[in-house]
Amino acid sequence: MLQPVFDALARRDAAQAVALARAAVADQAVDPALAHYALGLALQLATEFDAAAQAFDQAIALKPEQTTFHLARAALALQQQDFAQAQSALGQAVVQNPNVLSTYLLGAQLALAQNDRGELERQLKLAQRLAPEHPMVLVLEANLARVAGDAQRAVVLLSRAAERAPGHPLVLSSLGLAHLANGHHAFAEQALRRALELQPSAVSLRWPLIEALRAQGRVAEQAEALERLLADRPDERRALALLAECRLQLGDAAGALDAIRRLLQAGALSAPELEALLQLLGQAGLAGEAIGLLDEQLARTPDQDILWQGRVFLASRMQTPDAVAALAQQWLEQLPNSPAALAAHAQSNEVMGQLEVAEASADRALALQPHLAVPLQVKLRAELRRDPSAALQRVQPLVDAGEAHALRRFGLVWQGFALDALQRYAEAAQSWRQVASEFPAQLPLPEIASHGSPGSSDGGAAPRLLWGPPGSAAMEIAHLLQTFGGVPVLGDRFGTQPRADGFGPSKAPGEGLPSLQQWRLLLDSNGVDSTRAVDWLPHWDARIDAGLGEARLVAVVADPRDLLLNWLVFGGPQDWVAPSAEAGAAWLAQALDLLAERAARLPEATCVIRNEALWQTPEAVAEQLQQFLALPQTPDVSTLPALRRGLGGVPLCFAPGHWKHYADAFAGAFATLAGVARRLGYDD
Repeated sequence: MLQPVFDALARRDAAQAVALARAAVADQAVDPALAHYALGLALQLATEFDAAAQAFDQAIALKPEQTTFHLARAALALQQQDFAQAQSALGQAVVQNPNVLSTYLLGAQLALAQNDRGELERQLKLAQRLAPEHPMVLVLEANLARVAGDAQRAVVLLSRAAERAPGHPLVLSSLGLAHLANGHHAFAEQALRRALELQPSAVSLRWPLIEALRAQGRVAEQAEALERLLADRPDERRALALLAECRLQLGDAAGALDAIRRLLQAGALSAPELEALLQLLGQAGLAGEAIGLLDEQLARTPDQDILWQGRVFLASRMQTPDAVAALAQQWLEQLPNSPAALAAHAQSNEVMGQLEVAEASADRALALQPHLAVPLQVKLRAELRRDPSAALQRVQPLVDAGEAHALRRFGLVWQGFALDALQRYAEAAQSWRQVASEFPAQLPLPEIASHGSPGSSDGGAAPRLLWGPPGSAAMEIAHLLQTFGGVPVLGDRFGTQPRADGFGPSKAPGEGLPSLQQWRLLLDSNGVDSTRAVDWLPHWDARIDAGLGEARLVAVVADPRDLLLNWLVFGGPQDWVAPSAEAGAAWLAQALDLLAERAARLPEATCVIRNEALWQTPEAVAEQLQQFLALPQTPDVSTLPALRRGLGGVPLCFAPGHWKHYADAFAGAFATLAGVARRLGYDD
């Protein structure tokens, strides 16, 4: 009577197994304990776990001496991650028979699930005494090796286990995970697929399979695997977000939008995650569809902050400031007590120059959430304009936050601004030094090559380059040329995917010298006229200069001490920051010395523009640019002053000569720059 049940279990036919097992339980001629055990197995296969537990408990009550029943109960508890119940059942199994291998195998799995390495080793030793070459023992030994960081040994052990039990799902899944840890993605995929064929309900194996497919760049199959995972877990946030990315890569706009729609309906996204997905849609040319999707969701659920945040995010990139302000007003009317809505309202009004309205909304937001970044900055900018001592008092609790805390970094930066406004320069310098020392840079400063082998000329027009070290006003020159409209200014080297032509800030190991031909070919192939464009470089040195032959270089500089101060305080468009005043000074001195050498050697091909000239005689700078780049007319300089003011009118850089206020505070660093300052024509 029970054999048909076990046959159905072997076929993994859960419905048939449950029906036959229930019939067996009702049959007086069948051993009732064994019938309940079979029913428990069938219900477990059918994922009716509570009912399965009751069936196993009934079997144990009828025959408590049967070790197999206790082991089945332990395995079920382990599957449900009920570790206490699993431990209890295993203890009963050992009492009934201490020489059953399965007891120690399950005990080891329980220890592995609980990350108890000591207990895993103990259980493994007990199992090895009984059957050292048993496939499951080898699996556990491999898992122990993997936990210890020896992924290669894990693969060797699991390969032996696979030879002894080639169709066992645990062997295959463990082998797949070990291959994945070793970077053997194709082998990992093969093992994981076979394990899932045997255990379709093992959802936990689907993520490793997706990872293996993603590492191989198999986007279509990755999307299929994600869809299969979502069939079991329809609201899995990570899977939906990744599916949206895959659909975009496959050119399936409708599929991507549907995945994001499901994410929004699940209410599972954070604001940064939604912004990342909206950026992907924008890059795919689907910004309009993204707006429609958010408007559709807002019509259904207008009380969701995250939807409004996404909508304002898109508006700020596609629409005028007054349209953004109107949208923020709608949000605030819908959710008048939302800190996020108040923050957006404050920021949009500050952009529009409605400073009193902006400050009032910031005050309301801070009353609800005191450390909310956007309204806090709006308020600090207002106080910096009106009463720097109030700003100083406001940031003190942030400065007192624990070391390495983001609030402390924020507070130290603004403390420096307030102290500078109060002319307490030594204290301001100390604040900025603390920022550099307590929050070290994530990227090293690029190496400065002092020599380079000249590349061969291709007979074409000389490349036109723009460069300024951090702290310079190179961005102002880029703006002049961009607004002029007659010259394409290439700023793609500053993006997340910089142009890969060998002229970037860093040189990969073994990378050859960049070539002028390669530079020109990459631009021309992307529809950019290399004879007209100005290539804006984040970094310039002798290697880059030599590779581009007889390039015409527009270099934007300032008194090196002003450069250092602005770099330390305001940063720059480059990704790197000065690790300290002294290290930044040494790096700047080397870079500027190279520039001075070039200007002396190639005066006709080098145009040096000084920050102070942009402040004092911008029209002369425009004429200098026109002559050097052979522009048909001089660029309009009327918008330059606005570039130096940020939101609320707070300066985005110090005026030329501001370094003198810090002559004592940064005396050592400034001494390093004194020589190159004189070389560039600046007095002490």
